[in-house]
Amino acid sequence: EGEEATDPTLWVQTNVDMGEGKKAFMKAASKAVAACLGKPESYVAICVQDKQDIIWGGSDDPCALCKVVSLGGINLKNNKALTQEVSKLLADFTVHECPRIVST
Repeated sequence: EGEEATDPTLWVQTNVDMGEGKKAFMKAASKAVAACLGKPESYVAICVQDKQDIIWGGSDDPCALCKVVSLGGINLKNNKALTQEVSKLLADFTVHECPRIVST
């Protein structure tokens, strides 16, 4: 049996309260996912959960856990580009920078 088709999806969990910037971040992230993965934005889904209880390395300092999936669309080059873009967007649209970000 084959792999099910998966539209490009980005999940972001962060312990930061994104406040008023959350929706703007989501819209910008949708465009970034489409551009970095070369997919139409109409196929992209973004899910953001802010104000989460996350401990990383024993610390509750600002951080984000990100996961992106896309059938046939992720490679080392575009994953690196997307990680950089999401990191920049998190800094732009939150009141805190998230110096610790992991993307899978």
